[in-house]
Amino acid sequence: MSSRVALAAKQDVPASISVISGDDLRALGADSLRDITRRAANISRNNSSNARSQGLVVRGIGRRGSTEAQDPTVGITVDGIPYLYPGLSAWDWVDIDNVEVARGPQGTTGGGYASFGNLTLNTKRPTFDPTTEWSLRLGQRDTLFGTAAIGGPIVEDKLAWRGTFYVNKLLGYYKNEYWNGNQTYTDRLKISGKTQFLFKPTNNYSVHVSVDLQPKTFQNDNGLNFFHQTPATYSDGKPVNMNNDPKTRLERRWFGQLESYNYEDNYLNYNSGTQNNDNQLPLITGTRGAGLTQNYTFGDDSLLTSITGWRDLDFEARNDEGTPFDISTQGGGGVRFQQFTQELRLNTRLADVAELTTGAFYAHHTYEVDSKTGWGDDAGAWFANAMQYRELDVDGEGRYLLQQSLTGLRRISTAYIDNDSTAVFGNVKFDITEQLKLTTGLRVSWEDRKNKTFQLIDDNGYGGLLNRSISSFGVPLGGFDLYRNATNETVWVRDGRVVNETTPGAVAVAGQSYGLTTDTRSGERLVRANAAADAAAQKYFGAANFAALTNAQKQQLLHAQTLRQAQLGQIFNMLQAEVYKKTQYTYVVSPSYKFNDQVTGYFSFQHGEKPGISQVIGGNSILVDGESGNHFELGTKTSLFDNSLLFNADIFLSRLKNYQQTTRLVDDFTTTLNNDGQLAFLDAAANVPRIQIHGLEIDGSYNGIPFTTITLSAAYNIAKYKKFETAPLNPETNPDRTAPGYSDYQDFSGRILPGAAKYTGNLGVDFRYPLWSKYEVFANANANYTSRYNSDISLSRYSWINDYTVFDAGLGFGRRDQGFSVTLLGRNIADAEGKAYNWQNGILDTTPRWYGVIFAGRL
Repeated sequence: MSSRVALAAKQDVPASISVISGDDLRALGADSLRDITRRAANISRNNSSNARSQGLVVRGIGRRGSTEAQDPTVGITVDGIPYLYPGLSAWDWVDIDNVEVARGPQGTTGGGYASFGNLTLNTKRPTFDPTTEWSLRLGQRDTLFGTAAIGGPIVEDKLAWRGTFYVNKLLGYYKNEYWNGNQTYTDRLKISGKTQFLFKPTNNYSVHVSVDLQPKTFQNDNGLNFFHQTPATYSDGKPVNMNNDPKTRLERRWFGQLESYNYEDNYLNYNSGTQNNDNQLPLITGTRGAGLTQNYTFGDDSLLTSITGWRDLDFEARNDEGTPFDISTQGGGGVRFQQFTQELRLNTRLADVAELTTGAFYAHHTYEVDSKTGWGDDAGAWFANAMQYRELDVDGEGRYLLQQSLTGLRRISTAYIDNDSTAVFGNVKFDITEQLKLTTGLRVSWEDRKNKTFQLIDDNGYGGLLNRSISSFGVPLGGFDLYRNATNETVWVRDGRVVNETTPGAVAVAGQSYGLTTDTRSGERLVRANAAADAAAQKYFGAANFAALTNAQKQQLLHAQTLRQAQLGQIFNMLQAEVYKKTQYTYVVSPSYKFNDQVTGYFSFQHGEKPGISQVIGGNSILVDGESGNHFELGTKTSLFDNSLLFNADIFLSRLKNYQQTTRLVDDFTTTLNNDGQLAFLDAAANVPRIQIHGLEIDGSYNGIPFTTITLSAAYNIAKYKKFETAPLNPETNPDRTAPGYSDYQDFSGRILPGAAKYTGNLGVDFRYPLWSKYEVFANANANYTSRYNSDISLSRYSWINDYTVFDAGLGFGRRDQGFSVTLLGRNIADAEGKAYNWQNGILDTTPRWYGVIFAGRL
């Protein structure tokens, strides 16, 4: 089935929908989510193949959030089962029948809820006709992509099956010098198997069962760096503070000892893309799933459907800072996800006046999300601020402290997220007259979102004595509480923090002196803390006890302790975030009028609500409100020139309140500890008060030229912040809080959202010319255009990706019955590079040019 036929089947639906056929995807080897979304306008995939960063954007809305606790804005449904975590879609998509892109709130006709759009992938199902389909793709960078689909009857007219298998092996374009080029980035190593059964014991009852497995495999999509020199000045013209810049760090004596590596010749790789990472490991990702669909037909035109689904995902990442030094070790994160969904849906005809769809839906999904950080022998010298490094890298004792401050230290944070959704839905299409139809729909859902999180030291490494005695959340850490009073007046301190003189347990620290300040009421902890201080004095300076240290030695000890504490951040036991519970509503009213057999017009009003987010950030519960929006659409669907031209167009307007997106919050805890004149930030999900989106979309298909079918989709889209006065600072803003007019935030009101291109378009051509009675030559081409857009949440002036067009084309010969074909294929033939410079490390939204050949056939 071609995309044209699939589009024609949706001409009576009063909504903006794009349809892509599996045949058109296979013709050009389009099997990833990125490839699929490049066959339609106003939809894109976030620029990452990392399963954890996966996400879809429709009309500029839907960038992946900073937490798994956030529901996706744009949904994904596969064979009737919603994928509640976008990472489930990170595999290749083979054996596809068709793909639908629906825009606007979804859910009144059943399935999972999506607040701004949905991508539906329908795979081929078992049939009672024997079939064997295969393909083999070979090409540059050792490409081997093989697929096979086999099926047919087991018991005639009663039981059929279909098995689908694929393997995808590809070397990446960018090499890691640390591993002599044997590790490459943007490589592929994927395998998958799926088995389906169709059982029809009677004419009015059928059961479809599917089981699939994508076993854990390894590939490098994480940690691809494009480093360049940091700009010299901030936007106010003041020189950039370079104290902690990679250039300054790599010029430190510590790193200069490795003569084969330097900043200019090795670290700066923006143009070459050559990596040099010692601890970057491939992503480990795997998923499994099972589905059970039952259909029962009764009466003349009633269908009862039950869809049961289960899926899981296991993801693990190990990250590196981008150098061959032993700085980051065993860092990264992991996700263990499970979902269970159940839908019961009734489709029936109400007399001769309406079609009714109604039912109920339940979903339970859980996440166990790990965030791991580890530090190696060189971490202290890398993360130390200018003063800390200067006063530690002066003698053997200081260097010993510099190294031991972080070596072997491991921190782990785990969030346990538990989400429940229960919904009822109903959708009625009224036949008011033969020409006038009215579609109305309502969905009511009860949302329950829970999150509990801890952040603890997993391994103290070599420098456990340098801990504080207790964290600010009361977690015992086993160290001591050293404080320096840099003033000339006595101050009162408890557990390393300045307090009032009358505070119980506080210790007086005289001016220009150092003191141990563990709470004097703490009994056993006080004894242990003083013993740890004495042990540290003995270990690092050979002194009898802490009192025997000089002030210079105490200062070195304090530098190492503060450096360690700044990297550890907040340490806390399990904290329960505030629970999000709410009843939410989605509804639609959409009249349509058929002016004649060629032209139908429609108007649609949709209201959608998205659940809030329960989360813990920096040891604090920060509840994010639910999101709501009203959406207006006016469109037409036409069939012209004796049905040779299908042309659909719509204009749309959406207004959202409390839009959920990632932002950056000032991290006062780390800023204070670093004390280096620069702000520290942390990413968190938050609400934007108001945003607005408006634009125009078109979809069309034309087959009036002999042997040729042309498909076209395009969009003009403006997605902007209507009110957002607390947006994150961009990196070019001077972080000097003492500067006149300084603010920790900026006003984005009236600015275009990140990732929202103003123009997108897609043009596809399929040409097939018959030769003799059984053969044909064919040519396929697809061009996908994306206009300039800003890729960063801070809307940095350095984060623009210029417009680009990805052009794929194939030329082939084969049998007209598809028994065999061979295609010469080129991907991104113009080698378009969608690349943002960013502040220090660029990002790439395209893959380099590739050539190969596809052999395919059917028995």
